[in-house]
Amino acid sequence: LYGSIILISGNRVGFFSVFLSILTLLLFTRPKLTEGIFFITLGIIFLLLFSYFNPKIFEKFSLFIFNENKIPTSFFQYMLLWKTSFNYFSSNILLGIGPTNFQNFLINNNISVYLKEHPHNNYLQAFTETGLLGGISYLLMLFSIFLTALSKHVKKSDKTLIFLSSLPTIILISLLWPFANGYDLYGQQQNSYFWYTVVVALAIFF
Repeated sequence: LYGSIILISGNRVGFFSVFLSILTLLLFTRPKLTEGIFFITLGIIFLLLFSYFNPKIFEKFSLFIFNENKIPTSFFQYMLLWKTSFNYFSSNILLGIGPTNFQNFLINNNISVYLKEHPHNNYLQAFTETGLLGGISYLLMLFSIFLTALSKHVKKSDKTLIFLSSLPTIILISLLWPFANGYDLYGQQQNSYFWYTVVVALAIFF
């Protein structure tokens, strides 16, 4: 149900996050082969029917992604941002260009990019704006969070307990997979909701 709502909203990155969460849940619950085939078949039928009755949404999730003229949601636009971010990092490897300065550099250098507030990738932004020191620290912090979440996964035969114990990891993968739709890592108040969700995930079994 949640996946269908995300599909209808047209949020591609959000839908992929839901898809990864479902795969993670299946991995943890270890369904029988027949159960796995049943749910995969059911999912394919649903997606085919959804695409048939919603051709515009299907286009947004397929051809629209690779059309470089579709601003601002084309994959090419994101690639341009990521390439620009990497170039800034390459010239300021150790300490970066400073938190939130990605946007300032684009504005000051008259670079015409529609999505010019931040690189739209938390990992790239961490390395671009705080260099190797900040980027590696950010990765170590996330790695520590994942280890904490995984340590709470209890291997039980009861599927309800398996589901509950896997929730922190599922939430973190949904939020922190490499191409997740992250906000400005340092300069946007929306990130307070992002970190609140991470805290909730970690607090489930404390």
